[in-house]
Amino acid sequence: MKTAYLVLIFGFLSCYAQEDKKSHVHIAFGSPYHTDMDVRKNSFSVSIGYQRRFAKSFGWEAFLTRASSNSTLGFFDSRERLEEFVSKPENNVTIGSNWSRIRTFAFGGKIHFSFIDNSRHYLSFAGGGGLYTSKSERQFFLETSTNSEGVITDFVSDTAKATKTEFFLMPSLQYYYIFKNGITLGVGVSTLLDQDSEILLTQPVIANYYNLALSFGKKF
Repeated sequence: MKTAYLVLIFGFLSCYAQEDKKSHVHIAFGSPYHTDMDVRKNSFSVSIGYQRRFAKSFGWEAFLTRASSNSTLGFFDSRERLEEFVSKPENNVTIGSNWSRIRTFAFGGKIHFSFIDNSRHYLSFAGGGGLYTSKSERQFFLETSTNSEGVITDFVSDTAKATKTEFFLMPSLQYYYIFKNGITLGVGVSTLLDQDSEILLTQPVIANYYNLALSFGKKF
């Protein structure tokens, strides 16, 4: 009888362990590349996600991510300091020069198709989407005057700001290695694609970006 109980308990724990292995939670840190920014500085992203396998090669994921980049000049509203900045050749300021920043919060879901899913390695392609909110700003010149050498001698500066909420698509590729204790270490590549066709005319900086991120997680 004791043997039968032990077999039942072992079987229950085995099933429970297998069930646990269907879930994965992770946090990722990356460097987004915003395609609409001429100067990209201070780029950073962080995201958290929960993933659950519901079939042999398929799983769903819920995620929340923040991405930002900032190349704006803190002294742009100071005429004196901006003139000094423009006059220095090493700053390479031209008629089309502009500086911008954007901060994006996005949440949504994905469906994963795994090419590899075993006790040590996981590799998948995912497609999904959701809703994002962004705040963006662009500093630029409305008018400029130059000398015979093309150096800017006078200008009229302006700043455009906007807040936007819109749906997006997000294809991605994910890989992580699974240690014996279930801890995971991986890398992911993704892109956020805004679905509004009017963004080119209305937004200082388009939210679209590519992102390469390093992730840490736990499979359980």
